Amino acid sequence: MSRTRVPAVLARIVRTALLPGACLACGTASVASLCPGCLGAFGADPRRVELAGLSGWAGWDDTGVLRRTVAAVKDDARTVLLPLLRVHGHRLLRLARRGVGDATPVAVPSAPGARRRRGLSVAAEAFGPGVQERALWRVRAVADQRGLGRGARARNLVDGLAASPGVAGRRILVVDDVATTGASLAAAVAALRRAGGRPVGVVVLAAVPRER
Repeated sequence: MSRTRVPAVLARIVRTALLPGACLACGTASVASLCPGCLGAFGADPRRVELAGLSGWAGWDDTGVLRRTVAAVKDDARTVLLPLLRVHGHRLLRLARRGVGDATPVAVPSAPGARRRRGLSVAAEAFGPGVQERALWRVRAVADQRGLGRGARARNLVDGLAASPGVAGRRILVVDDVATTGASLAAAVAALRRAGGRPVGVVVLAAVPRER
């Protein structure tokens, strides 16, 4: 799929999500939630990633229009954009399962405050009803990851997650909304392994661009 050619289903989703006159990503006048220019950015092809020691898929780079769109859902509760994220989330899971076979998707948990503020888990909503949202949870308070560097993020999350005994022996795809340094994914993978789970891949809506 080219960067300028967007599946018709995405265009229909955005056209039916009418908002009062402004694109949520760029602020220009628009009768839909995203203007045609910003919607076109979602035509980017998914890319392979290596995160937390596992191979997987990212829907797009966490930059520009795409970053602002995810932030509109996460930080501004613009849930009207969730159907757009679901289209991409479902596609990414299909891609991942082609490589690893049948595996249970498990969402990395948000901080409790963020979860309460949003009223939902963006990762669980984007990747569909089959995602296990309660298989992982936070066992201690951690600092907000925003603004922390790679090392600080990793230290912040050491032993910060626990996993349900129910994951023991199961093949697992770890899913999250955005991967910045991969620290949250690494903490999730470690917790799942401690509980006897078998993480086999990772899937994220967006990841920071690769260094060139």
